Amino acid sequence: MDHKSNKEILFSFIIPTYNSEEFIEESLLSIINQKDPDIEIIIIDGGSKDRTLEIISKYEKYITNLVSEPDKGLYYAINKGIKLSTGKIVKILSSDDLLTSSTMSTVKEIYEKELFDKSHFCILSSLYRINLGGEIIKLWKKTNNIGFFENYLHPTWYVSREVYLDLGLYDTQYKIASDYDYYMRLLQNNVEIIECPLPLAMHREGGISENYTGAVEVYNIKYKYKGRVEANLLLCQNYIFKQLIKVKKTLKLVFNAA
Repeated sequence: MDHKSNKEILFSFIIPTYNSEEFIEESLLSIINQKDPDIEIIIIDGGSKDRTLEIISKYEKYITNLVSEPDKGLYYAINKGIKLSTGKIVKILSSDDLLTSSTMSTVKEIYEKELFDKSHFCILSSLYRINLGGEIIKLWKKTNNIGFFENYLHPTWYVSREVYLDLGLYDTQYKIASDYDYYMRLLQNNVEIIECPLPLAMHREGGISENYTGAVEVYNIKYKYKGRVEANLLLCQNYIFKQLIKVKKTLKLVFNAA
């Protein structure tokens, strides 16, 4: 499927999917309902075996490119989508995440007021954490870091396409934390980062990032950019946080039983 036109596009939305029938429609509609004409939607599907493609076909008129073929993982799919993009600003949206209702108008206002004449930038924000039913659990605020971990909130990013052209694509040696590697690359190359005061995305709980492999990759990335000392401090910090969470759960059980 290819609906490319000669119209200049501001936003390129890239959605990587694989067996995403449960949430893909909701994610797609969060883009379509923005009712912004300055967009293209690129879906990179890993060869889904469920109803993902059937659901996507309902919105064919809104989709610029759909590629469905086996791939080697999430960041291979994202890179494939970036290569197909033509917009000035690239937004990667996981197939179970959502845009907030005003995200595009907010980003467009920031772009037109502050970044129109700039080629390298990343706009990011805090985000809403939602459960599997789509209910808001909490607001994750954007701060510079959490101890020794940079709080980069990848689901909110809007990145100029020129950044990807000049700094390269996501490093596929990392299966889970390549977004963290890319954030460190942005910092290393002094890319201008604009923090939006409004949440730009809703991130669903669960997903591939919440496992042991991701923690190992984050350690290796921290070591790569910041050295052994900071990497080991981050490791200690993560251990302490996990122990505190266990204590909190234990105390909750005790008080509930009392």
